[in-house]
Amino acid sequence: MKSLKRVTSYCIVCHSFETNGKRDLEKHAVTQKHVNAILEAKKNKKEQDALLDYLSSTEDVKIAAAVTRLCLLIAEKNLAICLADWLIPVLKKCFPDSDVLTKVFLGRTNCANVLRNGNPSFSK
Repeated sequence: MKSLKRVTSYCIVCHSFETNGKRDLEKHAVTQKHVNAILEAKKNKKEQDALLDYLSSTEDVKIAAAVTRLCLLIAEKNLAICLADWLIPVLKKCFPDSDVLTKVFLGRTNCANVLRNGNPSFSK
């Protein structure tokens, strides 16, 4: 008996696995669950951007926002937390004229703490 592996895709909006057929994906895209999840994600993104823009008024808060955004990127894309150890130096070399980035200090321990407990710079 031959074992067949089903190829699946993952909907990051609905947090569900779907079969990878074109028709199956088209059906999923028009389901009420998916449409509602898309609308909710857009609403949350707008609120998150508005909050970060409001908080990004002083330099210290801009640094805290940059650290938070980088940590959220690592978590959202399921990247290894140890990526923070070499990502920040690479970004600093790529963008040496960035005042905010030159003051960002983020390693894997700090990244894990920000993801676990939130950024304490925002609670001042």
